[in-house]
Amino acid sequence: VVSCSFSPSDEYIAVASWSGRAKLWCTKTLEVKRTIHAHEDRLTCVTWHPSFDAAFEESKTVHLATGSVDCTARLWSWSGARLGSLEGHTDRLARIAMHPMGAHLGTCSFDRTWRLWDLERGTTILEQEGHSRPVYGLAFNSDGSLAVSGGLDGYARVWDLRTGRSISVLKGHAKAILAVDFSPNGYLVATGSEDHTARVYDLRKMETLSILPGHHSLIS
Repeated sequence: VVSCSFSPSDEYIAVASWSGRAKLWCTKTLEVKRTIHAHEDRLTCVTWHPSFDAAFEESKTVHLATGSVDCTARLWSWSGARLGSLEGHTDRLARIAMHPMGAHLGTCSFDRTWRLWDLERGTTILEQEGHSRPVYGLAFNSDGSLAVSGGLDGYARVWDLRTGRSISVLKGHAKAILAVDFSPNGYLVATGSEDHTARVYDLRKMETLSILPGHHSLIS
């Protein structure tokens, strides 16, 4: 198992594995509701659409996305129907993230870029460079105006999606960043690193708010 993601209502959890399959579990009964043979190669991440509703089981609405080491992300309905494939990265994918407005998907890659995709058209809107090593993690703030990317170069970058520009570099980690996320308040960013620490950054001051040193191994 490489990635888990709760549905917006917490009714289901999607689990991705190196087998290339994604399983959808009911959190109340602990039963597998669906198995999706998503990719022929290993999965790296799975994420839900923010407006997922199982009532539209047979529709052509995107409910899930998966990322793989085959360099692609794929879009799925709740029924397991494949609705699209996002192709363009030149190296394996790491984490992927749904934009909170539901019309876009972000993908991170070992080709040292992350991309923002239009889900309806299946095309790239932004191809963002800036990290000197692979991009491993990505998160959007609650209103969708900002993104933060975490790289194996040890830096996190904050991006303004309205302009496509990198507006800040969050420094401090001694090794690769393997996890990033926004607080619901929209201005705190948390990162997990191979240096065994987690950091919390305050974007209002563009500085480290706290360092959490409790782990004895990498935080992913």
